[in-house]
Amino acid sequence: MERAPMSEPRLSETDRQWIRWGEQNPYYGVLIGYESSHIEGNQKAKFFETGEGYIAEVISIATTLYPELEPRRGAAIDFGSGVGRLLRPLAARFAAAYGVDISPAMHKIAEENLKEVGQVRLVMSPDEIPPASCAFANSFIVLQHIRRREGMALIRSLLERLEVGGVFALQFLVRDENPIRPALNALRYRFPPLQWAYNLVRGRPVHEPVTEMNVYDQSAVEDLARSLGFASLNALLPTNHGGHHGVTLFGQRVEIPAALGTPAYRGGVGGVRPHTGGDVGPS
Repeated sequence: MERAPMSEPRLSETDRQWIRWGEQNPYYGVLIGYESSHIEGNQKAKFFETGEGYIAEVISIATTLYPELEPRRGAAIDFGSGVGRLLRPLAARFAAAYGVDISPAMHKIAEENLKEVGQVRLVMSPDEIPPASCAFANSFIVLQHIRRREGMALIRSLLERLEVGGVFALQFLVRDENPIRPALNALRYRFPPLQWAYNLVRGRPVHEPVTEMNVYDQSAVEDLARSLGFASLNALLPTNHGGHHGVTLFGQRVEIPAALGTPAYRGGVGGVRPHTGGDVGPS
C-alpha cells in the first residue's frame, strides 16, 4: 500500500463537504445505511460485499463489451475511492490499482482496509497518475455529488489516464424527475440554515455535511469521451435514487488524438478495432 504525499489542492465546496464526511461519518458518506459508529464485524463485511458485487458486475459487462480488456495485465483507477469499498475488489482483479479521493481521513481508513491488498496507491487527484497508463477507470455514485463544471474537468482528467484499449465505467445522474427540486436544492446547498433544517426533518445530525445531487448532460459526456479518442459508448445499469436517475457509461479508447500531446503521452501504442455495438441509453 502506498499513499502519495499530500499536496495542497484547490478545494471546491463539494470537496470541502466530502472532507467533512471523511472526518465525521466516512462509511455513511460512502453508502447510506452504514453508520461509522457501528461499522464492525458483520456490518463491515456486508459493506464490502456490496462493493464486490458491483465490481463483479461492472467487470463482467466491460469484458463482454470490450474483449481486449485483460484486467490481470493492467492498472485500474477508482475515482472517489473513499474507504476502499470498490477499490479493494478492483485491486484484486488488476495488476495494480489507484484510489483517487480528496479526503485525507478517507485515505487513512482506506489504508487500513487495504493493508492486505497488493499494488495499491492512494492519490488525491487523477492528475497524479501518469497519462495513458491505465487499463480501466471506474466511478460509482461519486460524480453526482460534484457540480457539473468541476465534474466534467475531472472526467476529462480521468479519461486521459487511460491507455489505448483502456475502458471506463462512469456512473452519473442524467435527470431529476422532480422539476423543481434542483432549484430548491441549489438554495439548500448554498444557505446552511436550510441544510440544518433539512437534516433535522430527516432525523440526521443538524450539522451533518451536504450531499449534493448534480445532473450531467449525457451528450456532453459522450462528446468529451469521443474527443479524447473513445468509441463504442454504451449507457447501461440505470439507477434511480429517490427520483434522481442515472446511468453508467462505458467506453473504450481506440486512439489518442495527436492534438492531445507528445509521443511520450501517446506511449507509441497503436489503435484497437472498436467494438461494433452502438450507443445505448438516453442522450
